[in-house]
Amino acid sequence: MQRSWVLGGVGGLLLASVLWARPGTVRTRDGQTITGDITEQREQVVVVNKGIQTTVARDEIRSVTYADSIEQEYRRRFTKLTAYDVPGRLELAQWLLENKAYDFSLEVLQDARRIQPRNEEVAQLTRTVVRQSELDHNEARKHAPVQLAAADSGPGAAAPATGAAPHTGGGRLLDADEINFIRQSEWQEGQQVRATFRDDVRRKYIARSGVDAATFNRLPPSQQAWAIVKNGTDEMRKDVILSDPPAMLGFRRVQQSLLSTGCANCHTGEKAQGNFSLHFPADSEAATYTNFVILQKYKFSGKDRTHAMIERERPDDSLLVQFSLPPDVGNPAHPKAQNYKGAVRTRNDPRLKAAVDWISSLTPIVPDYSQIDLTAKAPPAGPAQPAPARRPPTTRPAPAVR
Repeated sequence: MQRSWVLGGVGGLLLASVLWARPGTVRTRDGQTITGDITEQREQVVVVNKGIQTTVARDEIRSVTYADSIEQEYRRRFTKLTAYDVPGRLELAQWLLENKAYDFSLEVLQDARRIQPRNEEVAQLTRTVVRQSELDHNEARKHAPVQLAAADSGPGAAAPATGAAPHTGGGRLLDADEINFIRQSEWQEGQQVRATFRDDVRRKYIARSGVDAATFNRLPPSQQAWAIVKNGTDEMRKDVILSDPPAMLGFRRVQQSLLSTGCANCHTGEKAQGNFSLHFPADSEAATYTNFVILQKYKFSGKDRTHAMIERERPDDSLLVQFSLPPDVGNPAHPKAQNYKGAVRTRNDPRLKAAVDWISSLTPIVPDYSQIDLTAKAPPAGPAQPAPARRPPTTRPAPAVR
């Protein structure tokens, strides 16, 4: 009888742990970092990550940081920095990196780069953040719920992209060339990305442009990529493959925190209310980039003018912001829909602030995405003919190569 009571007690404790766990990071006094779902108990802290449970005694813990408080702590620390405190910004960026807040870390590093453009520590940490973000993103894709593919498939269904489950709603998914075109279009000078090159494109660019080969080859890959993307031919640009620029890293976060908790309730699959539909779950690169383009293209005719989902020059006026508010607060208000009371309650919601900050970070010159046709039910047959036929916008003069 007693054994049965003990088992019941253990079961109750485990259930309580599941109910009260919060995602975050535990740092120990000997320098270890443990990330997962955290449950704090009187004498110890339990961290569960992918089913593996780690128990840490209280006296061994240096700090416990929860994911939902990272942004608030980041804002608090940043406001305390002086205007030219680069070391303080590096320390804050490192803390954000350790907490997997990659977009915030890049935001701080970009500010540090503005103060000291040639600071090698800033450049090195930026490269580290970009690499770690890509590693985590690729790891997450490995664990995407692709087992639902059979249930989602049907006659006429679009082919899934790179192993992801087919998605309903939002038209077809973008292909790899279109995704790369968006990365090039949203990339701004000085931002760190990882670049790879196909078909000996660097040699072709040197031969065509007449730049000094030795000087060009000494440039970092990101600067070589920038020169080719801004000054090369359309065919050359297609052979410069980029990782996510900061704009797209920020969009992934907005998509997860705001779109998935608001728009996804009524604007996916057959629930395409208002002739507006997104791909959810956005568990693939193609789905995320397709959602990005859908938002860029969406327009809404109001009483006085046509509103855009993304207003780059007036971020607060974006429909993404106004429609996320309760209908009696937004301007323009979200069209009347049963049970919709807004994705957020007030204008001070951190998720709304993050969306405004993300829109503000985009290049003010809107790239031409008109050639990306999302109405097709399946990817076009034959070789892809994506939008790179048009040059990505140049927001600043391209760097001179001597």
